[in-house]
Amino acid sequence: AVSYERLRPVDTHTLWFCRSLSSMVARVLPRAALMVLTAGVLMPLVGLGEWGLPPPTGLAAGAWFGLSILSTLLLSSAIRVLLTIVVVASLTDRGVNTLATPMINIFSGSIIPIAFYPDWLVPFMRLQPLAGLADTPFRIYFGEVTGPDAAAAIALQLFWAATLVVLGRIWLGRTMQTLQVQGG
Repeated sequence: AVSYERLRPVDTHTLWFCRSLSSMVARVLPRAALMVLTAGVLMPLVGLGEWGLPPPTGLAAGAWFGLSILSTLLLSSAIRVLLTIVVVASLTDRGVNTLATPMINIFSGSIIPIAFYPDWLVPFMRLQPLAGLADTPFRIYFGEVTGPDAAAAIALQLFWAATLVVLGRIWLGRTMQTLQVQGG
């Protein structure tokens, strides 16, 4: 499959990045719409508003959240491309699948919110790239981070996305130079 990818007249990294981005949007958008409809609209209508999804704390928080979600998509795509490069370089996906999913779940704050970590660890956890996948958008949505702090948090997400794209391009170039295709 990688051989066919290399034969296409497009940049392999850009192709993988765009594929990753489009597949995530295609999977997440219907789920998110259904979740917002159920938890944000239907539950309050039937008297279960306390259990539902509250709207963002304000219009500004909603706008910052939208920007953060777009940044999350870029960051997530950059991470997925890096994981794909690991699979190509190692010729197996077992190690990547075994290690990446738990690491991403733990360090993104999606299982254990980063705020629950020890106080001395929280600043470091929020600076690492995986925090931009869950912790940053959630804190913006619920109004914990607003205004200039929200802009800084989104800038950090974009910084990590750009950094990981650059690293991915370099690593993919090196991997493709040493890749041997067997069979025929």
